[in-house]
Amino acid sequence: MSSDVGPPPPPSPGTAVFDENTVEDVIDGLKVLHEKRKPIYKDSYKLFTPKDFGESDQFKVKRSNGDILKIKDFAPRVFHQIRLNFGVNEDAYLNSFKDRNNLTPTKGQGKSGAFFIFTNDKQFILKTATGEERDFLMSILENYWQHLQKYPNTLLPRYYGVYSMKHEGIGGVTRFIVMNNLFNTPFELVEKYDLKGSFMGRYVSDKKRKPGAILKDLDIEHDKRKLYFPKHLRIEFIEQLKKDSNFLASFKVMDYSLLLGIAYETPENKEKNEAELKKLKENPFVIPELVQNKFQQYYNGAKVTRPDGGTEVYYVGIIDILIQYVAKKKLEHLLKTVAYPGEEVSVVNPKYYSDRFFDFIKNLVYVPEEEENTQQ
Repeated sequence: MSSDVGPPPPPSPGTAVFDENTVEDVIDGLKVLHEKRKPIYKDSYKLFTPKDFGESDQFKVKRSNGDILKIKDFAPRVFHQIRLNFGVNEDAYLNSFKDRNNLTPTKGQGKSGAFFIFTNDKQFILKTATGEERDFLMSILENYWQHLQKYPNTLLPRYYGVYSMKHEGIGGVTRFIVMNNLFNTPFELVEKYDLKGSFMGRYVSDKKRKPGAILKDLDIEHDKRKLYFPKHLRIEFIEQLKKDSNFLASFKVMDYSLLLGIAYETPENKEKNEAELKKLKENPFVIPELVQNKFQQYYNGAKVTRPDGGTEVYYVGIIDILIQYVAKKKLEHLLKTVAYPGEEVSVVNPKYYSDRFFDFIKNLVYVPEEEENTQQ
């Protein structure tokens, strides 16, 4: 019998291969969309109708090799306005993706198997999405938009665009979502955490706990790490966290995380930081007067002072909000609770997940002893 195993099997129908050609498709597709969309962007300030939230348009791009690339743009007016509301300059949005040297594609480490493209200017992240994730985001888009309008300090992800691509007559569909990069900072992040309020398996082993590693719930508990927001920001943070987690529970969303990055400001790194900050001030991508989020006032982060006088900058937000508690997740919950009785598993019903998530994060927020005594 031959030992030759042959080529790998072809992808299943409807599945697109993510490779270097996909990156080039993204560059060409977004460029064409930008040119096609200029006329409607002028009209994007009008009040939206239900039609705007369900709208999608498809354009064709003829590649140099003769291939025809079809790219679909979902709810373009709505996402354009979201970008504007968060201070994203439209030309700069395109420029961030037009140069291949500014893009770093990578496969995610999570269970979803998603691929990512990070822009090297730290502005944006492009993430591939399943059809279910795309459809779910579009189904809640109007509510998501209203939530952003009502709560400008929201910790929810900033979704800047939803797209799909397909080569005419070839292969499957690539769906992708463009969002903000929460770790868009000139500072070195010396601590990073992905927090769910769950404990089962939520730690990083000593072997993997290296500089730059993203730590988890049991790690932050072990480190006795606290968040030292000033009083006014502490109240805002806790209130906003509750509003956002309630919003997610109302749509049966679960398994999301709070992503937290922490930078230190010390006399040793202050000179280096100031040089980086000078570059950031000249950045054409952000229109500062439109950025209203109170947790991103200091170069996209929140600057705080610890009780010992040290300075920290927090980069914080909720990520991965497109997973619903559907039949598959209910089965996963059942299997995990049988296998790990008494453990705090991550797959639980959305209301319980929301409450547990909120309580865990709230307990990380430092409250001075004199204030605790006053509240008792």
